[in-house]
Formats: sequence, C-alpha cells, structure tokens
Amino acid sequence: GCDSIVSLKLTITTINKNVSTSEETLTVSESGAQYQWMVCENNYTIVDGEIGQSFTAAANGLYAVEITKDGIGCIDTSICSNVKTVGVIQTVFNGPITIYPNPTTGKLNIDAVNFEDVEVYDTSGRLIIKSELTTISLEEQSKGLYILKVSANGTIQEFKVFKE
Repeated sequence: GCDSIVSLKLTITTINKNVSTSEETLTVSESGAQYQWMVCENNYTIVDGEIGQSFTAAANGLYAVEITKDGIGCIDTSICSNVKTVGVIQTVFNGPITIYPNPTTGKLNIDAVNFEDVEVYDTSGRLIIKSELTTISLEEQSKGLYILKVSANGTIQEFKVFKE
C-alpha cells in the first residue's frame, strides 16, 4: 500500500528525410544534423568524404543520405534519389536557327547566329553534304527525309527536313 507518482518526459524526434534534386546536386531538407551520403545500388556503400547537407554526384546513379540528429542516436535514411545528368552538356543558344522551306523541292536556306557549317545525312546515317554555306541544295537527292546537323553558336542542333 504505497502511492507513487511517476512522471515521464517523452521527446519524439523526427527527421525530415526529403531530398531535392537540382541536376547532379542533392540536398536533404533536414538542417543542423550529421550526414553521410551513400550509393544505393552498391548496398548503400558510403561515399567517402561526403558528409554535407548537399552532395554533388560525380556519376549517374541512385543516392541516399543517412541523417543523424540530436546526438542521441536518432538515425534515419532517405529514399534513393536518381541522378542522371552527370556528363550531360547543357546547351545554350544565342539565337534561333531557322531552316526553310521545309518541306523543300531542292534548295534550303539556313538562318543562324554565328553559323559555322551544316552536315546533311540520309536516313541510313550516311553523310551526303557538308557545307559552310547557308544555302544548300538537295536537288540531286531523292525524295524523302534528311537530317541536318547545324553548327552555330558553338553548338550542334539537329533538324529533320523533307524533300518533295
């Protein structure tokens, strides 16, 4: 017969495991914690030295982050985020490229800022014309679809052209 009062102070710690992706950089939403980035496809192998809130992948793949919060052993892991832009060159055009008329009966005109050259390929991938002129002739070619690769503004852009 003894009465007693028991008090319990319960603290529930939650971790925000959301990861945002911007090209090849991943950032976990939880701030003020310890982080360890891992490669999901390799049994969650640790990425050496990657302990920041953000991580920039050096290779395409699936990545997750282990988050440790409050120094009391509260640990959780994010879902795997897919990085697929490593090595993809972002193209910036300084102006539009216009090819006309399309369809054509023979002669094509190319309007492009900083035009360098054009290559014309048939549908089997065979190079049939290479020119540094902005007017090219398909008059000697048979009717059908052609692929033009226009070099301008330091980039190459592909166009489909139909000869009637």
